[in-house]
Amino acid sequence: MNEDRLRARVREHVPVEGDDAVDAMIQVTCEALGACVGHAHRELLATELPAAARDGFRDAHYDPDFGREALVAQVADSEHLADGHAAEHASAVLAAIAAELDEDERALLERELPEDLRPWVQRRSESRPPPRMPRSRDDDHADTKLSSSRGLTQERAAETLAEGRPGSEDAVSTAHGLTQEQKHETLAEGRPPGQR
Repeated sequence: MNEDRLRARVREHVPVEGDDAVDAMIQVTCEALGACVGHAHRELLATELPAAARDGFRDAHYDPDFGREALVAQVADSEHLADGHAAEHASAVLAAIAAELDEDERALLERELPEDLRPWVQRRSESRPPPRMPRSRDDDHADTKLSSSRGLTQERAAETLAEGRPGSEDAVSTAHGLTQEQKHETLAEGRPPGQR
C-alpha cells in the first residue's frame, strides 16, 4: 500500500496537518480494526496495511461483538477525542484503506467487519446527476414558482418598463390640484403658497 497516497486519501476526508498526525490516526484506527477481523484473514489484510499499523492490527484481541460503537470508543480514547471526531477519523481512515485495497481484499475486509462498519469500507460508485425532468411548460420557472399565476401584471401583458409610459397616469403631484410649479410659485419668490 502506498503510504503517501493513503495519507492523501485520509486528508480528503479530514483536514489534518503533518504526516505524523495522519500516521497516528491510521495506526490507532488499524489497532481498533484488528479486533473486528478474525485470525484466519488477519495476516493477509495486515500485509496490505502501512508498516507502522501492521503490528497493532495483528496483535488486537479478536472480539466478534466488536462493532462501530466499540471501534469509535477505542479511537476516541486513544486520540483523546470526542466520539464524533473519533468517528470522523475512523471512517476517513477506513474509507482511505478501502480505496487503496484491490477489490478482492476490500471485499474480504467488508465481509469480516460487523454490519454497522461495512458502509465505511464500501466503494463509492461514480454517481451521475439525476436526469433533467422535462419542462411542463415553456416557462422555465413554472415548476419552481410559489404561485400558479403566470407572473406579474407586466409579464402577463408582455410589457416591460421600456415599452410603456413611466409612472402612473394620475401622478401623485397632480392628484390634488395644481402644483407650485404649475402656478409658477416658489418659496424663493417670497410668497407663501396659495397667495398671488
